[in-house]
Amino acid sequence: MPPGDKSVMKDLYAIKASAIWAGLKGEGASFWLICIYLFLEYVRPQSIYPEIDVIPYAFVTVLLAFIAYIFEGSHQRVKNVENKLIVCFLLIILVSSAFAYSPATAFANLQLFLSWVVIYYLIVHIVNTEQRYLIF
Repeated sequence: MPPGDKSVMKDLYAIKASAIWAGLKGEGASFWLICIYLFLEYVRPQSIYPEIDVIPYAFVTVLLAFIAYIFEGSHQRVKNVENKLIVCFLLIILVSSAFAYSPATAFANLQLFLSWVVIYYLIVHIVNTEQRYLIF
């Protein structure tokens, strides 16, 4: 499906399952994996069915999405103020953790925010077209 095709975009805006599926078939592994991550994080089937909760699915899909993104090779620098703000927020969290009442507790929970930063940057770099955004 060529990007920017007006009929395809019209079908995507109409949330037609056939257009979404056709768009997904033309995408790379990193986009598939970031979509799977979104499903796993928000629908959480591993919480609904505890018997399938044997591995950290969200972490594994983010890791695989990162690896796929690296190997796909089409890296474009995304320049926006939000990227700078999230880095500033990360620095504030690191400094405040260092000077916290209990730095050990603060640093023990740091991985949660770091995972958000990684996920944010993956989404910003992978979901980089209007078509991908609509499918995502």
